[in-house]
Amino acid sequence: MRAAFACLALAAGLSTCPSRAQEQAPRWTVAAATDLLDAIAAARAEGLDPRDYEPEELRRAIGSGAGPALDAVASGRFIHLARDYTQGHVGPEDRLSWFIVGPALSKAAGEALMQRALGGERIRPLLAELLPSDQRYVRLRAALAKTSAGDAKRLQAIRVNMERWRWLPRALGARRLETNVPSYSVTFYDEGRAVAMHRVITGKPSTPTPQFSATVTGMIVNPWWEVPKSIVAESIGKLIRTQPATARARGYVWANGAVRQRPGPTNSLGQIKLVMPNPFSIYLHDTPSKALFQRPVRALSHGCVRTENPFDLAALLLAGQAGQSRADLDRLLASGQTEKIDLAAPLPVYVVYFTAEADGGGKLLTYPDIYGRDDVVAAELVDRGALDFAG
Repeated sequence: MRAAFACLALAAGLSTCPSRAQEQAPRWTVAAATDLLDAIAAARAEGLDPRDYEPEELRRAIGSGAGPALDAVASGRFIHLARDYTQGHVGPEDRLSWFIVGPALSKAAGEALMQRALGGERIRPLLAELLPSDQRYVRLRAALAKTSAGDAKRLQAIRVNMERWRWLPRALGARRLETNVPSYSVTFYDEGRAVAMHRVITGKPSTPTPQFSATVTGMIVNPWWEVPKSIVAESIGKLIRTQPATARARGYVWANGAVRQRPGPTNSLGQIKLVMPNPFSIYLHDTPSKALFQRPVRALSHGCVRTENPFDLAALLLAGQAGQSRADLDRLLASGQTEKIDLAAPLPVYVVYFTAEADGGGKLLTYPDIYGRDDVVAAELVDRGALDFAG
């Protein structure tokens, strides 16, 4: 039995299998383990299921008193909860096209955190330091606390999106772009404040926009479009084979199997795109099909993010750079020449997937789950059936 308890600690990633010295001097006191039990119960407020941390097993170990068994069980439960607070409960393999690299609790960090708990710090506020501090997470937590146990749909929306917040880096950057696919919007943040929001068109359910982060290093005015092979196979290739004159009139040129489209107002990238290198070849860019921004449902692209009024957004990103005013951009546009402009201060861009947020008054705002991901995340959040928020 003692070996089994030791394996619990090893499974948590700690070198805490009880040695003879530890048997003589237990690490966990009954008081500290009882405090951990309270912290596990408090995980409910973060949209997590306390049962995942096996409180009954911890309670039994507490009943046996301080010793190696309590050390192993309490250490394992502490690290499990700390990891879920840090990096989320749902593993990367079940996040469905979510490729943003978030925080991770290292073995050393976990042990250091546990030493603070064993040194007398209260465990609930100690672990709360690991949670997202963004006000949008805080507002979701407040909305969860006000939601009745019978409102299963609302509970799921809040819990799933709180979990997604735990997948994100804790420091997103005071100056950044955030594209939220379900709300069809991109927001520019400067000094931590939302400065501007633009409507966007995102990937169709058959060609979904993945969730990733990148760095915007600049922009290209009057860009060429390097047509992806998948789009050549789907549509452009047939146009070239059957109506080559029409294809040329639309600006397409081709050689050795590669297809490009010349710059111009009918270019599929529009007249500007952001340079944001990433393995998915996904970009924020202009579009000639501007009427589509008036549609309420805008999951229409092959995956890229078409952006409304992109020159207004570009001017914000270039603010303060000499010779890069909105008037300068307009002159470049009118010239028809392809030109790359580097940002003096590159900034991060996040393409995220949040289907719910709460406003300052506690009202829950929901967006369509256009790629059908919420139910999958919800199922992974609750390993043993529905979570009873009534306690």
